[in-house]
Amino acid sequence: MISLLRKDAFIPSADTIKNYIMTSFNDSQKKVASILQNTSSKISFTIDAWTSSNNFSFLEITAHLVTENWEIKKFPFRFY
Repeated sequence: MISLLRKDAFIPSADTIKNYIMTSFNDSQKKVASILQNTSSKISFTIDAWTSSNNFSFLEITAHLVTENWEIKKFPFRFY
């Protein structure tokens, strides 16, 4: 459909999109790890667990910290 609307549009392959997503995820994971390891503030964790109506269990752990500029940062870590 995109090709019909615009002949010069570039449509990446599924592998290209997968590689982009994996690279972005790994870069983000490294940034978060660096922030958490190098922070001078205390880190607080919250945990939330629930079950969906179709019986899937979910658990989320979130790290919270306050930066030197008094910004609140949250980093969610989700586990199913």
